[in-house]
Amino acid sequence: MYNPIIRGWNEYYGKFYPSALSEFHKYLNTSLRRWVNKKFKKLRGHKTKCCEWLARVAKQRPKLFAHWKNVNGYIPIG
Repeated sequence: MYNPIIRGWNEYYGKFYPSALSEFHKYLNTSLRRWVNKKFKKLRGHKTKCCEWLARVAKQRPKLFAHWKNVNGYIPIG
């Protein structure tokens, strides 16, 4: 649902203002981390485990989210 919008922002801001794009990606990943904390009981209250879980998902399925296109297993989560 959001991937086409994020993909468009990546294409535009990636050329003209990449530093703002990196901050936006951090925000998206932080929002994903919060959602995962609420969704999965075993990860509640464990920020490190949650980040590791998201990194595994990003490595297994890098095209799941548009901003994970070239992360190579590393997700900058703040």
